[in-house]
Amino acid sequence: MTEARRHWDGAGLERKIRAAGRPWTVGDIVMVADGQWGVGAQSDRWPLEETAVEHRAADGRRVELTLEELARAVDARIEDAHRDDDLA
Repeated sequence: MTEARRHWDGAGLERKIRAAGRPWTVGDIVMVADGQWGVGAQSDRWPLEETAVEHRAADGRRVELTLEELARAVDARIEDAHRDDDLA
């Protein structure tokens, strides 16, 4: 019975990976393994990955990020902000 349960969990993970419509990162797989999958897998809805996080948050949806997504979101905000280039 344990084997059948493992097979079913693997099939569920495979469906989520295929539904995402994009390559999965290690962060995505870790979220699924921890039971934290809460981000909609609608990559065609907002074509720019950089703005997808902002749209999810603006819609009031749960936002979980991979480290790559978080770095892109933070980097985009830093580039828009004023920087003091005199600081070393």
